[in-house]
Amino acid sequence: MSIFLVDAFTNERFAGNRAGVVLDPEGYSKDTKQKIAAELNAPETVFAYKIGIDLYRAEYFTPSTEIEFCGHATIALFYTLAKLGKIGSSSNGTSHATIETKAGTFPITVSKGDDDDFIVTMRQTTSEFATPPCTVEQAASALRLPKAAIDPKYPIGLARTGNWHLIICLKNQDFLHEIDYDSAALSEILEAANAVTAHVFCAGNAGTYHARNFGPTIGIPEDPATGSAAGAFAAYLVREGLIPDGDHKIEIVQGEKMGRVSHIWLRIVCADRVLQQVEISGSAVISFQLISAPVLVAAP
Repeated sequence: MSIFLVDAFTNERFAGNRAGVVLDPEGYSKDTKQKIAAELNAPETVFAYKIGIDLYRAEYFTPSTEIEFCGHATIALFYTLAKLGKIGSSSNGTSHATIETKAGTFPITVSKGDDDDFIVTMRQTTSEFATPPCTVEQAASALRLPKAAIDPKYPIGLARTGNWHLIICLKNQDFLHEIDYDSAALSEILEAANAVTAHVFCAGNAGTYHARNFGPTIGIPEDPATGSAAGAFAAYLVREGLIPDGDHKIEIVQGEKMGRVSHIWLRIVCADRVLQQVEISGSAVISFQLISAPVLVAAP
């Protein structure tokens, strides 16, 4: 078993979003994996099993609970596999793999960017929506903001392409930076929505959105980059008609308030206000390799 700490959606060490990456954890119980995730104390830790040629199965844990899927940990996983030479290459230098998760199966592509470092892209093609369990007034109150902070052009949404996320738009970055949310109130809303996080955003320059993400019910007060929320956000933009039919590229900048700036790149393909596919891309940096030997006691 090997354990890494990896910063995802960045090309700078100690920026982006931290993920634990555990390779080949065969024989370890769920309780042991939860303890490893708590010890690493990254927002999420992915435990990855190779089950075929460029085919992997993954389990995801926050420091306090297991979740079905995590986008930034998936980026971190395949970046690490690429750096270790564990992903096969095609003739054009682009590699392909597949990951099986409790939220579904996702195709992965690993390519080289302009700086000759690896860029990982995961593709999602299905989306779901539900009615948000809160009013504008309740959402504003939970974020400890005035009702006027919420942009009426963007309705509150509840969407998933992997996990469920509550989506709230604010009028500007000043309001975004002012959020000092009420943990109990926001947790109540998230639990009613069966959502893992609240994805709060505002529109920036053309093609750019700024976001903060909060997951108090899963032990994450704030997340500096949230890949699964990015997919849900793309589906939300399409459904609400906020992105026209076609093929678009946008950027989500997250983690600014935390001092861990992240850049999440999305390619969105849609028709008739239906998401056809979203590609979520980013690079990463391996900060530490913690263990490269089975020094923990495996479950019997």
